[in-house]
Amino acid sequence: NSEDGLTKVRCEAMVTRLESDALVVVVRDISERTKRFEAEKRVVVETTAREKDAEANRFTRHEVKNGLLAAIGLCDSLREAFGFVEEGTAPLARSGNSSASLKLACEPEPVSAVTTIGEEKSST
Repeated sequence: NSEDGLTKVRCEAMVTRLESDALVVVVRDISERTKRFEAEKRVVVETTAREKDAEANRFTRHEVKNGLLAAIGLCDSLREAFGFVEEGTAPLARSGNSSASLKLACEPEPVSAVTTIGEEKSST
């Protein structure tokens, strides 16, 4: 609908010459076909966007998982380097339940001895 009260209709026309002074003109309303085409185009665009989002999510999950595994490996290395590994326990990166174990691996261990640096000597 337009502002002047007239309805706009999409049409296609086919003109065929019958004789030198005669033409046949066929005009078809293609409004419904155009609406269907636009709806199909929207579906294709939305589907493509969803597929791109799904691919981006798969990539992101992959990258996050790689980062977590690297952090778990680093925690394992630090635990081994500082002697916090108990006998009979598997390193976290190979234990299977890495997300639950990550918190435990990175918790600080209590320190039994405290060293004070730069103590002042008392003068007597």
